[in-house]
Amino acid sequence: MGVKPVMVTCDNWRTAHVVAKEVDQLRGKTSSLYKQLTDANHEFTDAVTDNRILKSDVEALRVKELLGK
Repeated sequence: MGVKPVMVTCDNWRTAHVVAKEVDQLRGKTSSLYKQLTDANHEFTDAVTDNRILKSDVEALRVKELLGK
């Protein structure tokens, strides 16, 4: 059970070239999508941090108001 030889024709060569080009395009798209995901994740993390700080500030103002009454 050896490997059967395949006759390389012009059509096979063209098909391989087209597939290789599509693979390169998909790799570029994947890279772009990964960068977008990374950027969105960073923005989300920043928003979560900002939200936590704002909640803490609001709570501090509530305590300050209660102490002032």
